[in-house]
Amino acid sequence: MGPKLFVSALLIMILLLISSCTKTVYVTVTPSPTPIPTSVPASTPSPTATPIPTPMVTSTPAPTFIPMVTPTPTPMPTPTPMPTPAPTPVVMYNLNTSVNPPGSGTITPSSGSYESGRTVGLWVTPNTGYKFVGCHAEQPSSWSPFYFTESGNVVTVTMPDHDVMIVANFEVPQYSVTVSTNPPGYGLVCSAGGCWFGVRYFNYGTSLTFTTTPVNGYQFVSWSGDVTGTNPSITITMDSNKNIVANFSPIPAPTPTPVHYYTVTTVSSPSYGGTISPSTPSVVGGTTLTFTATPAPGYQFVSWWADVSGTNPSVTLTVYSNAQVGANFEPIPFPTLTPTPTS
Repeated sequence: MGPKLFVSALLIMILLLISSCTKTVYVTVTPSPTPIPTSVPASTPSPTATPIPTPMVTSTPAPTFIPMVTPTPTPMPTPTPMPTPAPTPVVMYNLNTSVNPPGSGTITPSSGSYESGRTVGLWVTPNTGYKFVGCHAEQPSSWSPFYFTESGNVVTVTMPDHDVMIVANFEVPQYSVTVSTNPPGYGLVCSAGGCWFGVRYFNYGTSLTFTTTPVNGYQFVSWSGDVTGTNPSITITMDSNKNIVANFSPIPAPTPTPVHYYTVTTVSSPSYGGTISPSTPSVVGGTTLTFTATPAPGYQFVSWWADVSGTNPSVTLTVYSNAQVGANFEPIPFPTLTPTPTS
């Protein structure tokens, strides 16, 4: 029986008990009649008054009081708490990474703990001089296989129910060098490995120096392709594929220089005082001549004049136009005789 039903039944019993103990007391009261005054003659004796009986009061005895008995409530049973089920523990597995060869790149994140079925993204970054070539998983044969996918430098791993080691593989990239000449066959392109044409491959960071040697009748003009310049020697560093073209052209025939002839006139003053050599009436422009003055007997050279000057008997002249070379002569003076005094 529930607590509320018990209390309701108790209240009904109390009400029934009170109803059975209640009695109605009736009291009958007979009032005396009020006398009516009457005028009686003096001579008439007063009649004897009839006494009025005292009314009887009949009362019903009070009912016996029955004390209320408060029933002791029946204690409610304490409900037994339902046990809380323990949460199922989440098993975490380790994801570790490494790079091959060491120092060739990085993986982010490098490690972590994840539940089975969790998808984890890894970002692979190669160091300078390396390129990413793919991943592999290191796992004992007793482990169940798991899967990962690669898209560019992003590796997506779906965690299995065991620890995982992901290895990112890197390598030093190689780039091609394509060497040619323009026009073909009119020169050579040489490096430390010799002269060659076509394609060769070199590791990233390799330094190469190329020089050109044109064939007879041709000259080196310039570099083109992935290099520029007019120096016959050029150095490149391999950081991408390279195309090198050496350009040659025929050596132009020399332009003939026009020949100009000029007249050089020699004049002795006086004419009999001496001679000037050489005596060249026609001279090619740009020729340098040396002139010498020779005095006649009894004469001596004095100086040069016209287009030359000086007192040295020899003088040079570079001919760029018509010119005149003059030499001054004069008689050799006789010695003065001093008379000897006689005694």
